Order: sequence, then C-alpha cells, then structure tokens
Amino acid sequence: MLDEKRIRQMTKLAFFEKKEEKNALRIGRYFRSDYIGKELLKNFFLASIGYILVLAVAVLYHIEWLVDEIDTIDLQFAAGCLIASYLCFLAVYVCDQHDPLPGSTEKAEMVWKRAG
Repeated sequence: MLDEKRIRQMTKLAFFEKKEEKNALRIGRYFRSDYIGKELLKNFFLASIGYILVLAVAVLYHIEWLVDEIDTIDLQFAAGCLIASYLCFLAVYVCDQHDPLPGSTEKAEMVWKRAG
C-alpha cells in the first residue's frame, strides 16, 4: 500500500530539486558554518556600502548647511556619532540576516541532508 504522506513528500522534493537545483548544489559544496560565514561577510560589505550611500545622500541633501556651519561643528563629536550610528546600523543589518538560506527551514534541512 502506498503511503500518501510519503508520496506528497517525494513530490515536494521533486519540485524543490527542479526549482532550486542550482542553488542547492551551490550551497551543498560548503559546510554549513562556512556557508553562513561567507554570507555574513558578504552582508557586512553590502551593509557598509549601503550605509555609505545613505550617508552620501544625507550629506548632499544638507550640503549648503554643512558648508555654512563647517567651522562651528565639533568634528570629534560628529565622527563619534557617525561611527556609533554605523555600528548600530551594521549590528541591526547583519544580525537580522538570521537565515541565509532561501525558503523555509524544511527546505534548508532537505538541502543539508542531501549534501551531507
């Protein structure tokens, strides 16, 4: 007698393999910790670029005020605020990337079981 639950699981796995095969094979080449570390490092650089772009837009938006007030601004305090805001932004962005694998946990477990 065929088990319907097992047939559904096999059908879902076949659809997953067809849809996510390239990504699953790419992920399967790494140990889980190596893949997560690589993704966190990539997110660190992307977050840094994003922060610089947002900062550049803010500076360009307030350029007239900055030029007028540059001699009265406490540069050490401003630099400290920029560094603190960067670290907060980075912590929120990188720590928010809790699951570098696309899709649900169930899909991730299938990929790691298949690769391992």
